[in-house]
Amino acid sequence: MSHAFVFDTGHTWADFLATRTNVHGPAPSEWLTTAQAARNWFDAAGLGPAQPPQEADLPLIHAAREALRTTILTRLGYPLPPLSPDLASATALLRQVAHAASDPVGAPESWSVALTRIVVSSTVDLAQPASRFLTCAEHVCSKVFSDRGDVRQRYCSSRCATRARVRSHRVKRTTDDG
Repeated sequence: MSHAFVFDTGHTWADFLATRTNVHGPAPSEWLTTAQAARNWFDAAGLGPAQPPQEADLPLIHAAREALRTTILTRLGYPLPPLSPDLASATALLRQVAHAASDPVGAPESWSVALTRIVVSSTVDLAQPASRFLTCAEHVCSKVFSDRGDVRQRYCSSRCATRARVRSHRVKRTTDDG
């Protein structure tokens, strides 16, 4: 499955979470289905590792992403998707993943170092007040994004806002016709 990755949350860790969409819906969509897709995402995120992930690395990449989702959504007080790991397991996995990177500025030596940078950046960002972060009100999205503070924002993007308006209009039209 080929995807144009979207980097619109203002945080690499939140964009990483967005590589699995519709997490609260009946059929979540996985964007990192192959090692090449994971490599493409790391490259697009500016974290292209010298040693890219292999197919055998995908389960750990997925597990780390879902562990990160559990810790972040728990910290922000939002509901967890079905089949999420418990907080203790998620925290333990992230501690295992987040080892010290040798060079915090240069290109990561491996995908695991790139993943470490994502986890570390999330801990720095989440030291901020939880009110700085929101989840998209579009139930099939639920993407975490930064509250810009200057406007009342319920959706992560205009695409999600439009999707919600169209659905609301269709429901209203159906109700009015019935």
